[in-house]
Amino acid sequence: MPIKSWLKDLSNHTINRIRLKPKLIASYMIAGFLPLLFMGFFLVHKANQIIENQTNLTYGISMQQLMYNMETRLASYEELSNHFYFDTNLNLDLQKDYSKSSNLDKYEVESDFIERVKVLLKFKNDVRTVGIYFHNATLYNAKPYLTFADDKIAGQLNFQRASASKYKGYWGKVKSVPDGNLYWDVELRRNAPNTRVFSYNRPLEFYTDHHSVGLLTIEIKESEFYQLLSKEGTDKAIYLVEPDGNIITSNNRTSVGKNLEADVLGEIGSQAGGDFLLQRSEDHFKVMYSELSNGWKMVYMIPVNRLLEETKNMRNYGLLFILVSAAVSVALLVIFSNLILSRMTILLKRIQRMRNGEIETGRFVSGKDEIAVLDHSFNQMAERMKYLIDEVYTLTIKRKEAELTALQSQINPHFLYNTLSTVSWLGRKNGNDDVCEIVESLAKFYRISLSKGKDVIPMREEFECIKAYMDIQRYRMKNRIRSIYALDEGIMDATVLKLILQPIVENAILHGLSHEKEQISILIKGGYVGGIVLLEVSDDGVGMEPEVVAMLLDESAQLNQKGGYGLRNVNERIKLQFGHDYGVEVKSKPGSGTSVFIRLPYQTE
Repeated sequence: MPIKSWLKDLSNHTINRIRLKPKLIASYMIAGFLPLLFMGFFLVHKANQIIENQTNLTYGISMQQLMYNMETRLASYEELSNHFYFDTNLNLDLQKDYSKSSNLDKYEVESDFIERVKVLLKFKNDVRTVGIYFHNATLYNAKPYLTFADDKIAGQLNFQRASASKYKGYWGKVKSVPDGNLYWDVELRRNAPNTRVFSYNRPLEFYTDHHSVGLLTIEIKESEFYQLLSKEGTDKAIYLVEPDGNIITSNNRTSVGKNLEADVLGEIGSQAGGDFLLQRSEDHFKVMYSELSNGWKMVYMIPVNRLLEETKNMRNYGLLFILVSAAVSVALLVIFSNLILSRMTILLKRIQRMRNGEIETGRFVSGKDEIAVLDHSFNQMAERMKYLIDEVYTLTIKRKEAELTALQSQINPHFLYNTLSTVSWLGRKNGNDDVCEIVESLAKFYRISLSKGKDVIPMREEFECIKAYMDIQRYRMKNRIRSIYALDEGIMDATVLKLILQPIVENAILHGLSHEKEQISILIKGGYVGGIVLLEVSDDGVGMEPEVVAMLLDESAQLNQKGGYGLRNVNERIKLQFGHDYGVEVKSKPGSGTSVFIRLPYQTE
């Protein structure tokens, strides 16, 4: 069957290549934790939906409460106007002919009204002023409380609309009024402080013929409505908007006096209430709106991120709980798996130690199950292998060690030192100082290069060795070589692989001199920078082509030059000893010489 064959291939190529413990843990996780994980994600999703719905409901209740407060405030202004609208005496005073009355009579009428208004204003901080624009030309102006509606005032379109509004009144648009001016009588005053106000207007009429004797205007401070909106917090933008889209007030003061955004206004249209999701390139908003009784609209713009903040927190807590549960489950599974597989682990570690050359015999696992049988069989194999190693491998190693010891004895360094010392003594006895110096340099070179079989020596000895080598080459080349040393005393105690400078100097001599180049100068520098030892060997020889320089350290390149192998060997020794961050770098230019840089870690014995 195709499914059975697929499962068999999956087992052979994938499952059987995974260790037993991960397979046990995976099987437990799939069987036990995976259903719990799906249930957790489902519960978190449902909780997010509940929280999102509850958040929308909370904002809706907040908006309804604010609408109620607004309606209450607007109704209070209509109620305030009733004190004047239903005052028969006031209507009679406003229509009376004062052409034959004394100034005192006029003053009494005006003062009675003004005192009445002043008393009201003491208890209404949100009202800027209350005034009447009358049509009786025989009555005096007493601004801002009593103002004659001349042609300039009466000719305003909105004043005419307010005068024709009858019983229900007219809500004037919000505007900035300079101090000392009135809502319907605004004069331009430069640098005068302004107050943003809107007005509730109601024509004063007789009950019989509905003849208007004046227009009652209550000027209301926009800032008082702002106070209502500001209490709602800054997590959302709230706008009180006129029918044409002009923003009366908002908890975002920068938008006051502007028009509501066109995309929001277009979605709202003429609808009395509702909500929609507004998508913009950068932000998304949930928009809720409702119409007040006077035609204004309350608009809520709530960032979607704010709506989803609680759901995000819930999701994060849910995910954290799931992750912690998963971690605890995995930890428990690992513990129980270790208990189950601990005896198998003992056998596996025993096999690993044998792979590293450590052969142990004896019974390490007790019991009679399959693991115990494997341990018993493995123990028999270990005993057999140990016997073969002891009998064959160990004997072979001893024979090789004996051969090596015999070979080393043939080149006993003491014999070499004593022989060179004898040659030096004979040269000095015969008065041949040059022979003495070159033999002593050779003795020093071999003493340091052998170094009692050590691979790592102090930097001081490496410099002594290269100086001895340079002295020998100077005699050999008849002073065609000039050596210059610039060595930092601070690196003399650092350890270094022995004989790393000699192959480089030899390469400089071998390739730096030519028939045209009679003499060569070799600079050997050593310094310390930031925990790194930097060595430099530079010459003013004939130099090399870029292709030759690129081949020197390339392990895959075939070198035709003898000196290149020594340079490559030094680079490989350094990298093997200290890592790939260290090694050799070569810079050369034909006719300008060659510089070899060595990078080493600063280490001491």
